[in-house]
Amino acid sequence: MSSATFLSVMAGLSGLVVFGALISVFQIYTDINSFVEDTHRELGEFRGFANDARHRAVAAKKRVVAKKRVARKRVAAVRRHVQA
Repeated sequence: MSSATFLSVMAGLSGLVVFGALISVFQIYTDINSFVEDTHRELGEFRGFANDARHRAVAAKKRVVAKKRVARKRVAAVRRHVQA
């Protein structure tokens, strides 16, 4: 095998390796983009769940505070009635 033939074969094999590497890099790039998109979507869903939970907790706390306020007023009214 002459050196020219050997160099041609090696250049061809090198080209195939480079082409395979480019395909691998492209695949990694698309996988990363898919991961980022999925993560953004899931974080958006989580944000919705978290906001809903926070709104429910705040509403529940307001109801509890209102009930306590009513109970305190009733206790105060009973105390005034008993003292009178």
